[in-house]
Amino acid sequence: YIRDLIGLEVVDAETGDNIGKLKDVLQPSNQDVYVVKRAEGSDVLIPAVSEFIKEVNVKEGFIRVHLIEGMLE
Repeated sequence: YIRDLIGLEVVDAETGDNIGKLKDVLQPSNQDVYVVKRAEGSDVLIPAVSEFIKEVNVKEGFIRVHLIEGMLE
């Protein structure tokens, strides 16, 4: 459920760096979009597809993601 995901830490799958916390899940069409609140206050939009979302672990409290160049800009 979406409510179980809100607040999870979002971390980079390659570096382990903390990207932020999941703030919301948008459901505009065929795929969900994760809205991640970064520490400095900006939001990052990450499509919820297997190319980007590598692991969701509600029990441990994190989402591991793979980002491509330009996603954090």
